[in-house]
Amino acid sequence: QYAVAQRATQATAEHLQRAKELYGENSTVVAKLESKLRSQQITEQQLANSIKQTSESLKQARDAEQERTSETAKAAQKLKELKGQEEQLQSSLSKLNAQYELQKATLGENASEIEKLRLKIDNLGEQHNVAASKV
Repeated sequence: QYAVAQRATQATAEHLQRAKELYGENSTVVAKLESKLRSQQITEQQLANSIKQTSESLKQARDAEQERTSETAKAAQKLKELKGQEEQLQSSLSKLNAQYELQKATLGENASEIEKLRLKIDNLGEQHNVAASKV
């Protein structure tokens, strides 16, 4: 559309130049062609402005989409890191529980209630420390 407007403006400008040579600067034909040329130049400029505005809007939309994509990738990476930390925490807690059960079994039936409670308290303290270090 813009290229068509440019060709029309160029053709009118050439036609105006020939009319000036044939009819003189002050003829009515020249005045009409000058008016038509100005109108076409305005239309051409409006199209150019519209194209420029559309291009800028598209660039802004692309930039916004890239920003959203970047933020999504960052969030996905953070989620992956958190899942890894959660798995490590679960693994550490499972090991602690296994150690506790082993120690409890080692104490056996002969252990006093105090020894069993001390073992349980130690185990809970270790679980707390592991959880605190991972969070």
